[in-house]
Amino acid sequence: MYGTEYTDDAFEIGKQKGIIMHQGILDPENYNANEFDIITSFEVIEHINNPQPEIHNIKKILRPGGLFYVTTPNFNSVSRFLAKKAWNIICYPEHLSYYTTGSMNRFLKNEGFKKVKIETTGISLNRLKVSYDIKNQNTGSDNKVSTDEGLRQKSETNFLFKTMKNSVNFVLNLFKIGDSLKGFYQKK
Repeated sequence: MYGTEYTDDAFEIGKQKGIIMHQGILDPENYNANEFDIITSFEVIEHINNPQPEIHNIKKILRPGGLFYVTTPNFNSVSRFLAKKAWNIICYPEHLSYYTTGSMNRFLKNEGFKKVKIETTGISLNRLKVSYDIKNQNTGSDNKVSTDEGLRQKSETNFLFKTMKNSVNFVLNLFKIGDSLKGFYQKK
């Protein structure tokens, strides 16, 4: 398994987990052309002002027919509509690009990828609370376990919570308003 990270901490965590790590940008010179069957990008693309070079680098090392899995906040999420200007995902210079299912599909299609599946899931109660605190200039509370994590844990062990989570995610995905955008794309 291979990984690329920018920060020293994330780089070290990867190494400690036995991942062969490279620090900095994804450099195709570190790999063979068409080397990988699957490449993942978790919550990265929104931090890149011009993602085209990153996608070109991914294409160079992904085999034809290989799968690219990308996650990023969904700009059309229910959280953004509820929080409005206080939505804490809009935070320059941390986040530089914002995506919807349509914009992600168009971007990756233009870069030589075919959509396999795209979905939007989840609603972060913590994100809404932080956005609300920002909007009302509250300092917020420091929870040992986040509301989101507590609900996730319950949904893994409690049938009722799992059923509710699946139902909510079905509706969020149906209307493409979940907080997290998850795209599966195949290199042509």
